[in-house]
Amino acid sequence: AADREQFVRLGVTTPLMVLGDSRFDQTVFRLQNPKALTLDRADAGQRPVFVIGSSWPADEKVLLAALHNLPPEKWQVIWAPHEVQESHLQDLEKAFNQRQWSYCRYSQLPAAAAWSQIILVDQVGILPELYALGNFAFVGGSFKDRVHSVMEPLTAGLPVLVGPYYQNNREAMAFAASHPGTMVVPVASAEELQAKLELWLQSPPEPAKIKAALAPSLGASLRILSQIQVPNLN
Repeated sequence: AADREQFVRLGVTTPLMVLGDSRFDQTVFRLQNPKALTLDRADAGQRPVFVIGSSWPADEKVLLAALHNLPPEKWQVIWAPHEVQESHLQDLEKAFNQRQWSYCRYSQLPAAAAWSQIILVDQVGILPELYALGNFAFVGGSFKDRVHSVMEPLTAGLPVLVGPYYQNNREAMAFAASHPGTMVVPVASAEELQAKLELWLQSPPEPAKIKAALAPSLGASLRILSQIQVPNLN
């Protein structure tokens, strides 16, 4: 609807219809046709799984501080940094060692013991599938300057934590406003992040409710195609 209003302000007089965003359908299709993983949700045991997606150093500083004050036996993390060069991975591993957290790299599975406290993801291209293994997520860039997409974790049924810089993302803004505290939850500090994690660790959110809230956003692809008139070339 906001795009339609913008076209009108620009003086477009062609009839305009608001039919939705086909990216939601693309995300659902990806979840229904996932890439194979060497990690299985059944191996996680009873502890809730926190998926950190596309984190930057500014995010990681806050995340490390928040997790440091939570009982380590209460949580497991799949940590997928945005940059996976060796130097950055080693910086994260150094931080884990300082806090005496057990971890292994994704590339070491299944040879390493699956479901260490932290699975450090050292490859790209599998983040949508990893979200499907979690109970809740954090999307990176949001303590830096611009948040990455929140569509993938939401479509997987995960509530999403973001930092204060999420205004670049339409979906993050929309769901933070329409479902406060339950779908996209902005936090401004390690203390706020820790408080929300403590709440969700005690009572993990229900994926069905998030998926139900997303349901009206699905189906845009067919709605768009139904309006396209293909000329008869015969």
